[in-house]
Amino acid sequence: MRRLLAAPTLLLLTLLAPFAYANENEQALGQQMAAYWTAFRDTFPFTATAFGADAPRDRMDDLSSAALADWRMLLNEHIEALAAINQGTLSASSKEQLKAFEWMLENEGALLDHNSRFLTFTTMGGWHTDLPEIVTVMPYQSEEDYRDLIKLLSSLGIYAQQNTELLRQGIATGYTQPCATLDGYADTITSYTSEKAEDSAFAKPFEELPDRIPAKVQKALRDEALKIIDNTINPAYRQYEKFFRDEYMPACREHIGLSSLPQGLEAYEQLLGYYTSLNVQAAAVHDLGLSEVARIRSDMQAIIEEVSFEGDFGAFLEFLRTDKQFYVTDEQAYLDRASGIAKSIDGKLPQYFARLPSNPYGVQAIPAATAERSAAGYYQPGAADGTRA
Repeated sequence: MRRLLAAPTLLLLTLLAPFAYANENEQALGQQMAAYWTAFRDTFPFTATAFGADAPRDRMDDLSSAALADWRMLLNEHIEALAAINQGTLSASSKEQLKAFEWMLENEGALLDHNSRFLTFTTMGGWHTDLPEIVTVMPYQSEEDYRDLIKLLSSLGIYAQQNTELLRQGIATGYTQPCATLDGYADTITSYTSEKAEDSAFAKPFEELPDRIPAKVQKALRDEALKIIDNTINPAYRQYEKFFRDEYMPACREHIGLSSLPQGLEAYEQLLGYYTSLNVQAAAVHDLGLSEVARIRSDMQAIIEEVSFEGDFGAFLEFLRTDKQFYVTDEQAYLDRASGIAKSIDGKLPQYFARLPSNPYGVQAIPAATAERSAAGYYQPGAADGTRA
């Protein structure tokens, strides 16, 4: 669920710039956006905090059926309120903000309306991988920060149950992940359990606490965290792994395409518009993809002829995949190579974009728990407040 909500949240953080209200309609727009954000932080505080917002750091998101139903009603209320704003009195920038905010609300509502909301994880991970990744990179400076983290971790069991219930609803409606994508997926769950609490990824923030926290308090915080890992986190992960093997895997779907499911085509069309922000049909996008594949294939064939490669297209691909000249010898060398390429691209960005992100980025290895199943590379958003790249 956090993955579905993340993009609208980041957009909203961008929208919530200080307003200089020129009239009551602009004020109404600003108040609607501020009210939404306040409600979002209260219902999904962990998601908000993960993106660097000033939100409660001691609570998980509420993914209960009641909370999500209430959230859907709130989205409708905001959409209705926006419709009452006289756009003719808004400045050009305020009109853009209203359109973006409205687009966000409508798409977030649609994501909650169709059954694809029950697909709460992907082959790259889910709540069970997101939590440790975020927890280990968030900044902790004070005793209060660590006590908030302890309280957050103590509620992980409930959060795991809520995610499991969403997946059970998916099973009931036929909205499960394809069987072909789930082989070995249980390993991404068990890899976060540990025989010793000290070895858990969730124990990492407690390895070195700031010197400003007294040693006696440090020990107490660390001991409490290890106790929660033993009594709450590890059992929650083991229970989730059992659910995955015993209930979810037997219910996985045979066909890969979302369109094979009830109302799947409608869900696919909505998701297509959501992720592209364009009003396009699936067939048109598919045709574009085919034409791009043909163009790239033609360009590759030209390179084959240019380098006088002896062999057909298949042999050339095998050559690229296996010849040692195209590979580095160890992980650090690979990271260094990737970092160099990324930095060289940075220098070319102004040629194509007038506005560049203020937040920098880093290059790091994909966590071992998910590396085998992940894409070769992907981007995780940084914090909106600049505390994390």
